[in-house]
Amino acid sequence: MKVLSGFFIFLIATSSFALANGPHGGGSRGGGGFRGGGNNWGFRSSPPAYRAPSIPPSHSFRPAPNIGHTPPIRQHGVTGSYNGNHTYMRNGASVYHQQFVQRGGGQIIQRSFVQNNIIINRFYSPFYRRGFLHPVIIPSLVLGIGFWGFYWHAPWFATPYPYAWGWLGAPWYGYYSYYFRPYPYYGAPGLWLTDYIIAGILAEEYEEAHERRYEERAEYGSHPASVIDDQVKEQIKTQVDESVQIHEKEKKSVSLDDVLKNNSNALKHIFVVSEALTATAEDSQACELTRGDLIRLDEIPESDALEAQMRVVTAKRGNCEAGAVVHIGTTYLQEFLNDFHVRLENGMEKMNQEFVDKKN
Repeated sequence: MKVLSGFFIFLIATSSFALANGPHGGGSRGGGGFRGGGNNWGFRSSPPAYRAPSIPPSHSFRPAPNIGHTPPIRQHGVTGSYNGNHTYMRNGASVYHQQFVQRGGGQIIQRSFVQNNIIINRFYSPFYRRGFLHPVIIPSLVLGIGFWGFYWHAPWFATPYPYAWGWLGAPWYGYYSYYFRPYPYYGAPGLWLTDYIIAGILAEEYEEAHERRYEERAEYGSHPASVIDDQVKEQIKTQVDESVQIHEKEKKSVSLDDVLKNNSNALKHIFVVSEALTATAEDSQACELTRGDLIRLDEIPESDALEAQMRVVTAKRGNCEAGAVVHIGTTYLQEFLNDFHVRLENGMEKMNQEFVDKKN
């Protein structure tokens, strides 16, 4: 404990160094080349913006049953108070340190990660539901007018644009190709970002959990996979476009409150699971959700609810069955949205570098 405490004294003392490197960074970096050529970048795993420990020290591999149901807040692996300053742990190692900091006359949340010996800070607005903290990530990526013009009016996306991802031969893609396949052509930037986000999260899931075999999850059932089809990706693309527009016009990210207030579309919104959890189904049976599974609201919860009734849209082999109704804490849903925004920013940054900058 003395070593851990000393580390975070160093971490906090050197946060100004992190700011010099920018608050943005992390998530997955994707890559590819045009028409099968160009770069052969693969996804590089980075510390997640907030991910709860999927392998708590007190449990052999998965969170305790009902983690997504009772209690409705994310607590496993927390040293300190989830509502205040704390350290998130996974496998006995720190994932991030959270503290409240002063900014512009008020308080915001700073989460500090160490990536390749560099401290990376991300910042969040504190939002509370019935006294429980639901941090909402603050956008950090700044893009010029050239990007926005490209995104909404790119002439070379007017007809399907061929693109070959550099990870098509990667082990993670071979492992999950039954579940997800990218488009060979793109008719809109939002579709490219959709594949970028899904691919990145599956790459990280493979890297951190590929040693887990389906038979090890026999206690949770052996449901077949339900693949991510074009209809599902079109819905995610709609959400990508909405998030990009909010980022551009309002300089904010999409919060759970935003989703719930959008009554006409709230039940359509797809949440991309970004941390492993064990959910409780309506029949009180436990089933597992892992990164890259997709869920949506089954009914709109009350404005101060701490859990929501969700329906599984797609899931990988051995996980919760598609169509199953499960109960998940609202803090998880907000953190899924936070992760989605981090990956969206990473994809926008890569898109700007690969498509916009290279054309100028």
